[in-house]
Amino acid sequence: MDFSEAYRYSGSLPTYSPDGKYLATAEDFKLVVRDVDTLQVVQLYSCLDRIQQLEWCCRSEYVLCGLTQRPIVQIWSVKDPDWTCKVDEGPAGVNAPRWSPDGQSIILVADFQIRMTIWSLVKRTCLHINGPKFADRGFGFSPDGSMMALIERHDCKDFLSLFAAKDWKPLAHLALPTQDAAGLAFSPDGSCFAVWDSSLDFQVLVYGLDGSCLASYRAHTDGLGIKSVAWSSTGQFLAVGTYEQEVLLLDNATWEPCAQLAHCEVVPESEQLVVYEEVEDTPPTNAPAVAQPPQSRPTPAPRSKPGGTQSSGKAVQVKRVSIVASARAQPAEARVVEAPRVDTRSHYVVQTLPARLRSLKPPIDKPNPKIGIGRMEWSADGKFLATRNDNMAGAVWVWDATRLDLVAVLQQVCAVRTFAWNPRSAQLAIVCATSRIFLWSPAGASCMHIPLPAFAALDVRWNRDGASLLVADRDRFCCAYTNT
Repeated sequence: MDFSEAYRYSGSLPTYSPDGKYLATAEDFKLVVRDVDTLQVVQLYSCLDRIQQLEWCCRSEYVLCGLTQRPIVQIWSVKDPDWTCKVDEGPAGVNAPRWSPDGQSIILVADFQIRMTIWSLVKRTCLHINGPKFADRGFGFSPDGSMMALIERHDCKDFLSLFAAKDWKPLAHLALPTQDAAGLAFSPDGSCFAVWDSSLDFQVLVYGLDGSCLASYRAHTDGLGIKSVAWSSTGQFLAVGTYEQEVLLLDNATWEPCAQLAHCEVVPESEQLVVYEEVEDTPPTNAPAVAQPPQSRPTPAPRSKPGGTQSSGKAVQVKRVSIVASARAQPAEARVVEAPRVDTRSHYVVQTLPARLRSLKPPIDKPNPKIGIGRMEWSADGKFLATRNDNMAGAVWVWDATRLDLVAVLQQVCAVRTFAWNPRSAQLAIVCATSRIFLWSPAGASCMHIPLPAFAALDVRWNRDGASLLVADRDRFCCAYTNT
């Protein structure tokens, strides 16, 4: 894997254009558009205030800049530097500005969720929708962009509204049987969408495009409810993450659980399961280490990329040690999660099974406990599901949806910040606020050192072609290029 130099950014994370050709970054008042392959500046624009949010339109021609402190939205054209657009919401405020699917309108939410405003850039008109429940979630568009569903809050009750995205005419308006609706998401196949309750109640509702309720699933009434929800890329499964440290897979035929994926502290023995543990090198070496399961193919030697910095090396011999013994040998505080050591190198070792994972017991007297499935991500082909159990923050679990079974666990030294799947292959990238990127695929797992001083990777995003990914620090970013 080859790495570029580090570049500065502020506010919103750098964003790839939908066509994968450009990279938009914010530097205080400036919008910088770079070429993805060379990272050379293509366009440079000056905004009226500090940029807080960036978003590309679907055609990769316009970039929306949210200046929420003003509150103003400015739009720039990549192809025509002289063209610009400004929307001033005045005292109403601007929150979470975004594009409509057709790229002809922008959607803004006022302060305190008083109203949602849809500005048409073609007709130069605006439409107000009162009472959106959330600014940054609680609404979505069908995959073909023809319909918008919105959760509203009126008189302390939840409502659902459907709109035709072409002319924004209302299609349906109905009351939701939820205590406190927390989110909404369309199925990737466009046949339905799901609405789920918050931690107050364990309830998932599935609605058709005409507003009819197709199914309702309620797991139990005791304890906390739903923490996260994610559709598989095929729409076959709806993954529901719970505070009880398990994932329920609802199939689209019966809308009942076809599997319960438990995240236990002790990983049982299984022929198809591999547990990788990150081990820091002492002293550090100059090579990334690759740990592979039995009979996996070797990692190809990296190719150099012009203008970049290369991180290369040979695979090390896999060691099999007991994670149970290593966990017991450490102090209790160290077994939970260790503080990031930014420039330390590391490698993976394959553990013997059964294996014990590092776990944290959250305090019961504080709100929003760090327990349960806080993040889930499906692979592009819908075969694999990656999850993180928040009270085992250093572990990433990878499940095979075709076998409904666990295939890999990656135990990190530090808490996992985020992870993302390659949009073109079953390759998972993980970052943990260290100077390393961790990659998993069915062939094995590897640790790649970022050759930049004091770089702590906090976020990672793939380009649409899967050939490069963006890695972001707090105020710097670099691009990593795969060798395939």
